[in-house]
Amino acid sequence: MSTPADPVRVSIRLNVASAATAAVLAVLSIFNRIEDPEVGLAVWGGFLVIVGTAHTSVLIASGRPSGWWSWWVGHSLTAVLIGAFTLWFVPSGSIALLTWSIVVWSVVSGGASVVQGFRQDRTLSIRSDWISLGVGTLFFGLLVLIVPPEVYWLLGLAGVWAAMVTVFLVIAALSARPGVTGQNGAGEDDQ
Repeated sequence: MSTPADPVRVSIRLNVASAATAAVLAVLSIFNRIEDPEVGLAVWGGFLVIVGTAHTSVLIASGRPSGWWSWWVGHSLTAVLIGAFTLWFVPSGSIALLTWSIVVWSVVSGGASVVQGFRQDRTLSIRSDWISLGVGTLFFGLLVLIVPPEVYWLLGLAGVWAAMVTVFLVIAALSARPGVTGQNGAGEDDQ
């Protein structure tokens, strides 16, 4: 940690890790009609553990950059904890647990992403990416509360959310400009 990590580079790495794991969730949820509660709990719990572990690995590989601690706790640590809890209770086949797991992680993770976005420098394009991702995740949690409590609906909605997040994060990663701030970046970010 001799030099502070560029927040845009860290965001790009986190976006790639998120997009990869979300793409797998999207494929599993959209192309398979998951109606068995045990399978639904295993898929969702596995996704949370994998995404939390992937983000933790990215942050460690980036030299544990400052300014990402609260996001890591709100997004990655809670993903691993809630995912492990969900996997532990897979044999229960509880749709209420699946709903709780999705909603709690979505609210905590979405809130952490919104806060992380507001903590970024106003001249960085990643600021709006983090805020948009957080608001979208919060909206996903709200939708899960509205849909019928059936595994097919819950995992179908999770798959659609994951597909949209994958596309969004790929675009965000490709459009981010590492090291561009201040005088040179302000004009590009406003376009």
